[in-house]
Amino acid sequence: MASPTNSPIKIVSYNILVPHYAHVNKPVLKDVTWEDRRDQLVSRMVSLNPDVIGLQEVERFGSIAEKMWQKGYTGLYSGRNNGEEEGCAIFYKTDRFQEITHQPFFFNDGTGRLAFMASLKTKDGKSIFNVLSTHIQYPMGNDKTEKEIDATQKFASTLASPTIICGDFNVDPDSKYLSPLYIAGFKDSHKNSKKHSFDFSGNSSRIDFIFATPDINVISADVPGNTKDLSTLKEPSDHLPIIAELTLPLNGDSKDEATQMREIVEKLNSNQLAEAKALFAKLPTKIQNSVYGNVYELEKNNNSKAASHPRFGECAFLQQDDQNVSNATRAAAITKYLDSVLLTI
Repeated sequence: MASPTNSPIKIVSYNILVPHYAHVNKPVLKDVTWEDRRDQLVSRMVSLNPDVIGLQEVERFGSIAEKMWQKGYTGLYSGRNNGEEEGCAIFYKTDRFQEITHQPFFFNDGTGRLAFMASLKTKDGKSIFNVLSTHIQYPMGNDKTEKEIDATQKFASTLASPTIICGDFNVDPDSKYLSPLYIAGFKDSHKNSKKHSFDFSGNSSRIDFIFATPDINVISADVPGNTKDLSTLKEPSDHLPIIAELTLPLNGDSKDEATQMREIVEKLNSNQLAEAKALFAKLPTKIQNSVYGNVYELEKNNNSKAASHPRFGECAFLQQDDQNVSNATRAAAITKYLDSVLLTI
């Protein structure tokens, strides 16, 4: 039986072309002012009537945010951490959602790049979800593309609520670099679409994505527009926007999981580890990963193995690879997760 869902929401991911690149090999945009192109970008986004937008290659955020506010959207933004203004932003309909929190997650690989996260709540209180916007480095013969995608997945998997990842990943849908996302259970909303969002010297492809956790249903997905119109005032970026219509699980689903987790804590407090592990195995991967992270945080100051083992939290919780912790620590890690989730429900 499918989980009950909320009303559909429309998500857009859009690389809007950073202003200082707008004139490079783009003769139509060469003499277009930023203000004119900004207004066209805003019109393009609003024409899709999205509920939430993840933007990449964002500069002059205040200029965009002012115009988007007039259209009914609230914006959040973070630049890179290497001094560059370029960054990522998230916009959401002010009358439909409220922000719980937001934060940048920097890759710290010398590029300044990041995954920018906002946790949102529907105004009716029925659903809480996370949206990430990220711009992954183009593969350049080093391992930064692979590491940035893997870091994005690991960060997203620690988040408590249903999660959507918007971004320009600079790779095709069948790229091996996307494997960490697929293995973790994230689904490509556009996997059945043959449309392309980007064109370089006549070679078009889709390098833009909207990924969603398994508890989010994909109703439809599209890449509106034609790559032949890229870098013109009709399509004022070198990427087309991509859009997906999704339904979110209701908060009641999270409460059901909370009930299961309290049962696991009871088993642990009664030293019924085998039974607790069997129940824990049925929880979503993103919850398990959060609990593993909590085990590490609880043990890192008192357990020398925690600092040296790359997967200490997971292995210690599951009694693998000669790692172990007490049932009290396991129970505390789950309780810590529950406390963080129930504060937002």
